[in-house]
Amino acid sequence: MTFQLLATSYFTGVKGNTEEELAKAESKIFFKGEGYHTLKKAFSEQRWQQLKEDNTLLDEIATTLTIYKTDEDIVKRLKLLALTEQEINNLLLISFSQFNNLSFVALRKLIPYLEEGKNYYEACELFGYHAKNQQQKQKYLPSLYDYQFNQKTKKINRIPEIKNPVVMRALNQARKVLNELIRKYDSPAEIHIELARDLAKPFEERNRIQKEQDKFRLEKQKLVAQFNELFGRNPRGAELLKLRLYKEQSGKDAYPLLNKTTCAYSVATVNLKLLCEEGYVEIDHILPYSRSYDDSLSNKVLVLNKSNQDKGNKTSYEYLQGENNSQQWQDFEIWIKNN
Repeated sequence: MTFQLLATSYFTGVKGNTEEELAKAESKIFFKGEGYHTLKKAFSEQRWQQLKEDNTLLDEIATTLTIYKTDEDIVKRLKLLALTEQEINNLLLISFSQFNNLSFVALRKLIPYLEEGKNYYEACELFGYHAKNQQQKQKYLPSLYDYQFNQKTKKINRIPEIKNPVVMRALNQARKVLNELIRKYDSPAEIHIELARDLAKPFEERNRIQKEQDKFRLEKQKLVAQFNELFGRNPRGAELLKLRLYKEQSGKDAYPLLNKTTCAYSVATVNLKLLCEEGYVEIDHILPYSRSYDDSLSNKVLVLNKSNQDKGNKTSYEYLQGENNSQQWQDFEIWIKNN
C-alpha cells in the first residue's frame, strides 16, 4: 500500500526536514516486542503456535525468568508449568531484569481500551485509574487516615492507612511538622533525611560521604549538560549511564568526545551518534546480576546489542573462552589494560 503525502504531512513521530532525516525517520522502530521474540526462540515453531495466545502462561514464564536468580529455582518453577526438559534448558539461557510500571492486573484491565485506540491516559480514566499527569499537586502532605461514613452508627470512622501504630504515629508527627514549616516558610526546595545509622558515624566519615555525594552530583550535572549539547534534549532512562560508560571506555576525559569508544567484548567501534538508538548498544553486567547480585557501576560495561545477546548469562571469562586463552579473550585483556 502506498501513501502520497504532502510535504507538510507526516505521521506522529515520523518527520524531518531533509531527505536524510526523512529516510532515517522511515526506518524508525516504534515497537520491537523484544521479550515476546526472545521467548519465541526457546520453542519450536509448532509448539509456539500452541503457546503464543496463552498470555497467562507466557506471563508466568517471564515472571520466573525475572524474579528467580538461580538455575535451580528457575527449573523448579518452570517444571510446574508443564514444559519439556528441552524447553526449560532453552529458557535457562534467557534472563530478564526489568519490571514494568504496571501490574499484570492493571495491564489486563487497560489493554482492551488501548486496543480500541484510546491512549494510556484515556484508558486509565475510563477504568477509574488516575493517570499521573491528571493528579493535582498538593502543597501540604495529605492525611494518613481514610475517613469512611458508617451507615449504622451514622458517624465518620477514621481508619489509619498504616497498620503499625508506632510507624503511623511517627509519620503523622513528621507530616505535621513539615506542613507547619510549609505554612511558615513556603514549600522547601529539597529535603535531606539522615537515618539513625548515619548519625552514629563520626563527623569525619559523614563529611567524607557528603563530599563524595557533592562530587557525584556535580559530575552528573556536567554529564547532563554534555548530553544536552550532543543530542539536544535531556537524557531518558539509562541514556545518561550509557554516555558515562562511553566516556569511561574511551579512556579519554577530553571534550568534545570522539567516536573512538569500543564495545568491551567485540572490540568493534561504538558510534556516539547512535548511542540513544534503541537496540544499538546495551549496558551489560560483566558478572551476570542473576549470579552475582552486583548492580554497581564497576560491574557494568557498554556493549553492542549483539555482543550482549550472545553473552547471555555467562561471565566475560566464560563468554570469551578465557580458559582456552582464545584470541577474543586476549583482545579483551589488552583492552582492559589499556583502558
